[in-house]
Amino acid sequence: MTRLTELAIENFRGASSPLNIRFDATKPIAVIFGENGTGKPTIVDALDLIGNESVGSIRDKSSTSIAVHSPTIGKKPSDIRVTAVSTGQTWRGELKSSKVIVEPQPSPRIRILRRSNLQRFIEAKPADRYVELKHLIAVDRVEKAERALIDAANAAGNAANQFARDRAGSLDTLERIWIAEGSPGADAISWAASQVVRDPSEISLQERLVQNTQRALQSLIDAR
Repeated sequence: MTRLTELAIENFRGASSPLNIRFDATKPIAVIFGENGTGKPTIVDALDLIGNESVGSIRDKSSTSIAVHSPTIGKKPSDIRVTAVSTGQTWRGELKSSKVIVEPQPSPRIRILRRSNLQRFIEAKPADRYVELKHLIAVDRVEKAERALIDAANAAGNAANQFARDRAGSLDTLERIWIAEGSPGADAISWAASQVVRDPSEISLQERLVQNTQRALQSLIDAR
């Protein structure tokens, strides 16, 4: 994730004098506050310019001119300079023939959530809200994450069902072995637990006795 460390604004919107803002890249959130008319929208518009090659909040106002209203009063569009700095990367934005130019490309990924976006979303018809929502969040990524979550849930459910089937089969097999042994102890599980802790040498001896018995039976069968 790209985190800006510095934003410099000159001759753009309310920045009548050079404005330089430094951000702490180790912090996940930066809060910018101030009285009305102190230039908060200018900062947001500058971020919009660098990240989206947009002039910001005046783009939706048909009564304004980009060339006239983007520069600070008394300045020309060519005087606009917006610079954003991240670790190891610097982007510069300017206005040429009413068009925003940001170099180098690709520009940093910046999402701007404006009141006008929320208003359009609220007022849009249900069928059109998906389009408006794309201005607010990366809908395609949300859908991709949702599909991945559903696939993971299905895989976990299948694994749980398989485990339940394996467990039921194992318990059935243990029950039959326990019955064949004469149903010793309170139940099959407690009997199996007692067998696990038995002395291995005793089990080995019983195994040899069983093998000898099998061989003796086979000898009797062969002698018939």
